[in-house]
Amino acid sequence: MFRILVAEDDESTRLLMCEVLRRAGYEPCPAGDGVEALEVMEHYQCDLAVVDITMPRMDGIELARQVARSFPACRMIFLS
Repeated sequence: MFRILVAEDDESTRLLMCEVLRRAGYEPCPAGDGVEALEVMEHYQCDLAVVDITMPRMDGIELARQVARSFPACRMIFLS
């Protein structure tokens, strides 16, 4: 199944995005910030990441750098 990381600190937005993706047949993997997103990536190795740019603990830009190093096949979409 195609896994999509959803890294968004706003809980209602994150839940909505996950529900839309689930209904579309994807497996969403939610994370509330960049640090949590890296933990999710290590466990699930998502195919795509939808990332909020402004998040606590680690912003989306730094998350993208770390994902690119460790998971180069993962594509990224940024939200702001």
